[in-house]
Amino acid sequence: MFKHLYPGDPEAVVAKVWAAMQKRGCKEPLTVGEWFVFLGLMCASTLYTEKGLELWRKTKEAERSFSRNPNFSLFMTGERFEDIKACSVAGCTDASQQGTDKWFKIKPAIDAFNKRRREVVILSEVLTPDET
Repeated sequence: MFKHLYPGDPEAVVAKVWAAMQKRGCKEPLTVGEWFVFLGLMCASTLYTEKGLELWRKTKEAERSFSRNPNFSLFMTGERFEDIKACSVAGCTDASQQGTDKWFKIKPAIDAFNKRRREVVILSEVLTPDET
């Protein structure tokens, strides 16, 4: 669903983020698929009290359905995640707004996401309380 709602051209964003990653010394190119995995892990990480690389810690409880540790290393290494995270705002920053808007690093992405959501999501005739 998120890929369907993604604002703009993911390839263009990935190219900007990859350029920033190269300046940081990263060697392995960033792919669009990996970008979406990163975004999913960013969203998922908000659901846990553990922070940082603790989310990548392997545990003996990994086979349990409701293990407290999500073991994100199944999807991406912690080091790779941190590299992408450090450069992720390069994909949407509008430098012309620097100094005038404290959200200038992410505001273009938020505005584009909201615009895309209005284009793609069709409101039903009957709204439930959780949709208001």
